[in-house]
Amino acid sequence: MSLHEPDLGNMSVAIIGSNTTNSTTFYQLQVSIDSHQWVVEHRYSNFAELNSQLVGDKLIPVDLLPGKKLIGSREPAFVDRRRQDLEAYIRRVVALLQVNLPDVLAKFLQLEVYDVGWMLRRQAFLCFVHKGAYLGGQRLLTLSPMEVQGLTQLVREGRADSFFHESKLSTPPSQVVDVATQVACLRVAGSWQELPRSNIRPAAYPFSLELFRALRKLTLHEVPISSVASLTELRGQLVELSVVGGAVRELRDVLLCGEVHRDGPPSAEHQWPALLHLTLRDNAVRGVDESAAALLPRLTSLDLSTNAIEQVGHLAALPALRHLDLSNNCLSELPDLHTRLGNVARLQLSQNRISSLAPFARVLSLVQLDLSFNQVRDLEEVASLRGLPCLEDLSLVGNPVTDAIDYRARALERLGERAAHVTLDNESSSQSELDRVLVLQALRTAREGGPEFLRRGWQGRVVTIV
Repeated sequence: MSLHEPDLGNMSVAIIGSNTTNSTTFYQLQVSIDSHQWVVEHRYSNFAELNSQLVGDKLIPVDLLPGKKLIGSREPAFVDRRRQDLEAYIRRVVALLQVNLPDVLAKFLQLEVYDVGWMLRRQAFLCFVHKGAYLGGQRLLTLSPMEVQGLTQLVREGRADSFFHESKLSTPPSQVVDVATQVACLRVAGSWQELPRSNIRPAAYPFSLELFRALRKLTLHEVPISSVASLTELRGQLVELSVVGGAVRELRDVLLCGEVHRDGPPSAEHQWPALLHLTLRDNAVRGVDESAAALLPRLTSLDLSTNAIEQVGHLAALPALRHLDLSNNCLSELPDLHTRLGNVARLQLSQNRISSLAPFARVLSLVQLDLSFNQVRDLEEVASLRGLPCLEDLSLVGNPVTDAIDYRARALERLGERAAHVTLDNESSSQSELDRVLVLQALRTAREGGPEFLRRGWQGRVVTIV
């Protein structure tokens, strides 16, 4: 973790190169704090502006900056000499001001982008301005893993109030502490990629959430679940938990995060009694462990989209589950689906490999079924859904079956009495379409040799086959 410690003098600078673009020379300034490094580019005029402000504030002598050259300034020999002179200048400035670093120099070195101390200084200002919005839920507090751990480290060491010098542009980091200990919603945003032009990878930093004692909603975005020290203290209070792009392989990786013995059977003390919504999108989950699912007695919504799931697990262990998202997985066969889903009402299965609708015939609780962008080819498959008494929304967008002639009317006809109540592919049926469906249903009755050639439709209407 890059943390500038003024008293230790752990920051160094060097100009490691230059490049000329459109007749303008930019010097590559490398900043190092312990083992962390990043590169920023500045032209000579940027150095001159910095120097003017520092001299104006009487922070450095007036004669440190090398003079400007108007003729031959792009000659290779001069550029290299200028690089050496500017390196000597910026090293001298940092040596003079490192203990009490002014904001203008910190901005020049881009410390607010790469150094956790200066990141927290910016967050302190935001917390001072938006404290009411953060605590009231109108604004979401977003921190990086480095900021979370940096703040935790400062509090553990008792330095949260004294870490930064006071200035007219900053507020004490205790502003962040006040918000952290009271805020109900937190988003920790990392990245698997290194920060631009640096060796700093936000996802690589372990952190603790011990300061965030009032959390009800937590989102971890591109943060390895293995980097989180523990979720044990939040287990009894979190209502909503999202781990997106966190390299989660099993449900227990999240639910037992921080437990020493995660491989054994979980017990009742590991339950999440308040959790209603769990999102594990964009991970590497292959299935749902029934024993782990049993730790979520009140869960109503589970998002497992964009994983590697090949079989629907026994989710009947989730008695309160109503919304399940398994989009963008590897599902093709769905055996005994009605015994696995419990009372799920909204089921999202888009972007899988499903070709048959027969497994859904006995999932009687379904209200919404999204099967868009699968491999359903035969219109007769739709007939499997005609016995679902609650079905209101069906999506087959992107399936080969939608290329069939008169697809909508023929698909609705196969839904039988539910046809008038179902929205197909996000589009409600028109009256003319429903009339067409009635005709098709009567034709089917006649074709199948039924004794009646008059078939009474919905709303008491009669369709006569001539």
